[in-house]
Amino acid sequence: MTESVHPKIAAILRRIGELPASREITDDQSLQDDLGIDSLKLIDVVVNVEEELGVALDDDVVPRLVTVGDIDRYVAELAGN
Repeated sequence: MTESVHPKIAAILRRIGELPASREITDDQSLQDDLGIDSLKLIDVVVNVEEELGVALDDDVVPRLVTVGDIDRYVAELAGN
């Protein structure tokens, strides 16, 4: 289900988190603890996901997006995948 959105989300996380291209991004990684995506960077991630993937993330859901997999699943659901 999330295979189609994961590479795009991983690329956004690498760019916003200033992570090397070689850094593996997996569903179980914590946005904050493993990738250094704090609340301000998460806003940038959300804006980029919305723009690049053409979805609108609900402001009430965003605080519950804790892992990469949370974002993958939510965006895939919104995209109808």
